Amino acid sequence: MLTHVAFIIGFNQSLPVMSPVVIALVLFCFFLWVLLYATLRRGALANAAYRTMEIPLVVYNLVILLMVISALTTNFRLNWLPAASVLVSCGALLFLFSDVLLAVDRFIRPLPTARLWKRVTYQLGQLAIIAGVLLTFSA
Repeated sequence: MLTHVAFIIGFNQSLPVMSPVVIALVLFCFFLWVLLYATLRRGALANAAYRTMEIPLVVYNLVILLMVISALTTNFRLNWLPAASVLVSCGALLFLFSDVLLAVDRFIRPLPTARLWKRVTYQLGQLAIIAGVLLTFSA
């Protein structure tokens, strides 16, 4: 979670211009998150391990949501290069996908190849984020 907080801070060094497109993007991400979280929660409620961790998982999921929104809004910031914004956006989405795989595999039902795909998407996400940040701030 500390990594997500660091990304949120790093991506928000300058705030995006609040345009209707940015507001629509934020709302779309939020409603998509609500749908995703509700689906995962419904499937996970039968798992006793999930029920004991529900509040920390909600907080963690909200932090992930803020990180993804922060990464996606770099596309609307003047100090971010377009290629770098695409890299951090893709990296954040891969990171999110890795966490969704983890949640499904751990709390809903085991997925046969989840271990491999969690690692691949997590590592590719981290690499994309780092490449995007280096591309923007080394220029």
